[in-house]
Amino acid sequence: RYIGGDGLDADVVELPDGTQVCLGSKTVFHYENDYGRKERIVYLEGEAYFDVVHDENNKFIVNTGTVNVLVHGTSFSVTDYPTDSFISVALEKGSVSVETSREHDLLTRLVPGQKLLIAKSDISWNVSAFDAEAYNIWMLNKLQFKGESLYDVFRKIERWYGVKIRLENENPSYSYWFTLKTESLTEMLNLINQITPIDYKINGEEVTIRYK
Repeated sequence: RYIGGDGLDADVVELPDGTQVCLGSKTVFHYENDYGRKERIVYLEGEAYFDVVHDENNKFIVNTGTVNVLVHGTSFSVTDYPTDSFISVALEKGSVSVETSREHDLLTRLVPGQKLLIAKSDISWNVSAFDAEAYNIWMLNKLQFKGESLYDVFRKIERWYGVKIRLENENPSYSYWFTLKTESLTEMLNLINQITPIDYKINGEEVTIRYK
């Protein structure tokens, strides 16, 4: 059982077959002792990037609890945090199929450059193109926003810094464009203040942000 740390330092796990897994912040990841004997099943709660060693005799499966990602020798990422409304699967190289975990109903098969977004509420889904370099920038210990909503931004920032953020007087229409690298929590809040004026208070792992 592995747990990813804060976003400032991505954790890499090497599986018994040489497969590399880079864990996102606050990610829980594990596999059973019989990994590789018949199938290679891993369990994910959070975000991870996989570089899977090809093995025709032993399928590689990522189980998030809601969906299974069936891997056909590839590089891809999966994001499924418990507090998120959506699951995303983004394929960089190779091929993956995605099915529901319980019923094993096939949703779709992806080709490189495609991202699958699945709504947890009703398992509706859509496929779109994505920029792999920008999408997986968190593996370089960076957090990048390109027009993301205020709530999506602070949800990711909470994981990145390991804090709980409470917003007051916020405007839901706000969106942000910026990149975090080595900025401290205070430096990040000052950056937000330059974009949209705020007052903030840090009390241990609790942060209160009030928009002016």
